[in-house]
Amino acid sequence: MRIVVPERFVSKKTAISWAEAGMRQDKDAAWLSALNAAVIPHSADLRGMFENGSRLRLRATIYGDPQMIKPLDIHDALAQIVNQLTDILFPREKGKPKPQTQDRHFWKVEGEKVVDELPRVVLEIDSLE
Repeated sequence: MRIVVPERFVSKKTAISWAEAGMRQDKDAAWLSALNAAVIPHSADLRGMFENGSRLRLRATIYGDPQMIKPLDIHDALAQIVNQLTDILFPREKGKPKPQTQDRHFWKVEGEKVVDELPRVVLEIDSLE
């Protein structure tokens, strides 16, 4: 499945120096909202893959301007995207422990940074089985 998030990716790691990376703090909310809106239509299929015990592959291609792409740590970005994707698919009830079966070790991840005028993130998700 292919999920396109039509918003500039906001890295939590790069956010330490917001001004240096040319970002504003309110862009984080826009990124999370766009990710949520893009993932929700596919959530039933993705949950089914998890429940079947499938190991999943995530290939994330992050597009953006050179000022944003240059400082982006792709490994940190992949970890952040998997965490946020998991939180959308399996929301945590306040005060409840995090489920272990949906954790990150079920993913094989690949990532790429691409300089492009149109910021967006393309997530390609499929089963390895």
